[in-house]
Amino acid sequence: MIIDDNEIIKQYLEGERTGITVNKEFFFMPVRITGLDKTYRIDKKRTSENLKEVYKDMPEEVKDDFEEALKWCKNHNKDIQPYVKHCVVERPSELFSNLDSYNGLPILKEHPHSEEVSEMLKFDNLKANPIIGTIVKPYQKDSEIWGIAKIYDLTLLDELENLKSTSPAITSLLNYSEDDGEDDIIKEYPLHFNHLAFVAKGHWDQISNKAYDYDNISLNIDKENNMASVEERVEKLENTEKKEGEKLEELAEDHKELDSTNPILDE
Repeated sequence: MIIDDNEIIKQYLEGERTGITVNKEFFFMPVRITGLDKTYRIDKKRTSENLKEVYKDMPEEVKDDFEEALKWCKNHNKDIQPYVKHCVVERPSELFSNLDSYNGLPILKEHPHSEEVSEMLKFDNLKANPIIGTIVKPYQKDSEIWGIAKIYDLTLLDELENLKSTSPAITSLLNYSEDDGEDDIIKEYPLHFNHLAFVAKGHWDQISNKAYDYDNISLNIDKENNMASVEERVEKLENTEKKEGEKLEELAEDHKELDSTNPILDE
């Protein structure tokens, strides 16, 4: 028996359904949108400061921009690893738990890139980075924000072996503060949620937590109706062939009559 989409979503939220549910045109899949509280990332600000000190010949116009400095170092075979600093990024629950912010969030395979630097989804890169689905129902799961994804690209299922995590693209205001230890703390104030991407590795990955639910696959397709429609098509074809056969017999009889009465044929 085929199940209403809203009932499927309700079953996911109540824990009665897990994994992937395949419909005729798309499939549902629970995915993590973002973690809450703290995670570790590259501290772009302090790393840029280090790069400026080390590479004196770096052009001034790229020194204040981490992404540009990173590209410059790569193009000039400069190893930045010894100068990379990390920071603690904090996404406070009270700021990131507004579920309305995630409604309809577009989903991509990997983030848009320009010269290997991640970008936001925008007008001029949409064609190269097609939207494969959307978040149709966000919800909070422990210390993470999750959502029921509605995905139209079945090839994603073949790529999950490499795309093991998810990553949100968010425009935020950042508040830097010094920590007691070696790392800075950056507190995020979200402004715009751009998209969610399936990626090889995410910042919120943990040993015990997965980024999406792929435990099983169930079909939400009315097999009986599909079979009935097939049988109907076969029956219709058989009836058509039967009618064509009867018509051929009638033509054959007409041919015999013509054979016996046409004087030209008598010769």
